[in-house]
Amino acid sequence: MKKNLLFFILVIFTFFLNAQDVHKTNLLVDDSTNKLFSPNESDVEFDEDTILVDTFVTNSENIIEVFLTNKSNETKKLYWRVETVSFNSPWKFLICDSQNCYPPNYDHSSKNSPNILEPDSTQFWSFHFFDHNAADTGMLVLKMYDDKDFTNVVDTLPLIFRTRFHTATKDIVSNSLYISPNPTSDHFSIWTDTEVSKVEIYNLIGKKIKSINNNYYNFYNVSDLRNGMYLVRILDNSNKVIKVVRLNITKNRP
Repeated sequence: MKKNLLFFILVIFTFFLNAQDVHKTNLLVDDSTNKLFSPNESDVEFDEDTILVDTFVTNSENIIEVFLTNKSNETKKLYWRVETVSFNSPWKFLICDSQNCYPPNYDHSSKNSPNILEPDSTQFWSFHFFDHNAADTGMLVLKMYDDKDFTNVVDTLPLIFRTRFHTATKDIVSNSLYISPNPTSDHFSIWTDTEVSKVEIYNLIGKKIKSINNNYYNFYNVSDLRNGMYLVRILDNSNKVIKVVRLNITKNRP
């Protein structure tokens, strides 16, 4: 099923490429593109099947939160590589995994620094994208391996980028979900048109701190957490991630 879904994503992406008027880099895959998205069956999975970054050109950094889960009862050593389908030359990306933040456009992890993923646990990574004032459509595929020679793929994550210039004053980037207050000392509420089932709170190294079911009119108590920055993962009734929001907890000191 996932193989068919990712093939459909590639077809849609090709349509986006053909619809653009700006210059494209050459595709770096052959007619057997389906191999790009066909990992072996594995208990290690990205939480998303694909990620779409659709923004107006801002010449600023876009940070994409990536979650990787080990559903097995074995500890995994993991390595990653980025494969290019199409990527505008002015654009830059960088990846911060559980071990390192790599230089811009560095396309594979170090063989000497595997990502250790404990059984039944989730890691948080971040993918940073810079458009450098270039409007285009592009695609990268983040591939995860369980060997340092990059031969055995355990999962893939296509990332599709579409950057556009503002065409009218009505083109305003909107944010239909936010949490308040932020910073907070003991609680926050979620403001959104989407029905929320629960939230999961992670620290910045990807460890889940707590999970809170939606109740009391979207009121969430975090008075037990220490000062610091956290990631709040907001899920809908199908346990799909609606959004990941950074939360700053700042308690008044006596």
